[in-house]
Amino acid sequence: GNLVNGSLATPGDLHRYSFSVPAAAQLYFDALTNNDNLTWTLTGPAGTTINARRFTNGLNNNVVVTAGDYMLTIDLPGAETGAYAFRLSDFAAATALSPGTPVSGEWNPGSETDLYKFSAAAGDRFYFDVQASTFGGALTLVIMRFRLMPMPALLPGQEWAARLHRIDAGVTYGICLF
Repeated sequence: GNLVNGSLATPGDLHRYSFSVPAAAQLYFDALTNNDNLTWTLTGPAGTTINARRFTNGLNNNVVVTAGDYMLTIDLPGAETGAYAFRLSDFAAATALSPGTPVSGEWNPGSETDLYKFSAAAGDRFYFDVQASTFGGALTLVIMRFRLMPMPALLPGQEWAARLHRIDAGVTYGICLF
């Protein structure tokens, strides 16, 4: 998704961003500002989907939406003011991974989340091997059929392995690195 920067300069300000989703999608709200007092709310065809969720990265920022028009609202409580940045991304646009091919990157800013995807068949085995890291980030496996499988934070030299069971052929998996 595109980077959005803004500032709530007056107490009580709300910033609203509207967008349309042409078909059901799995989105990820990437909070790029380290301020737990900032919140985001998402409303759409079914009403309020997300209500005043804090600006932190994690599993709670993964949201399934149906086709329709949406409004994303940014808020700070009470008399607070401050700048913010975020990115709203569609997992369908995540970077594709090729098994066995190392991936390197940088979290910049350090609070960003990188999204990747790969396909697997029933019974496939896979593992993630963190070869180098400046800090222990968290890996989250997001099954694109809208289920979540958290993985532990990994440090260099550690591996996380899993065997997929009862998975339909052609399922795409998403990975959030935050």
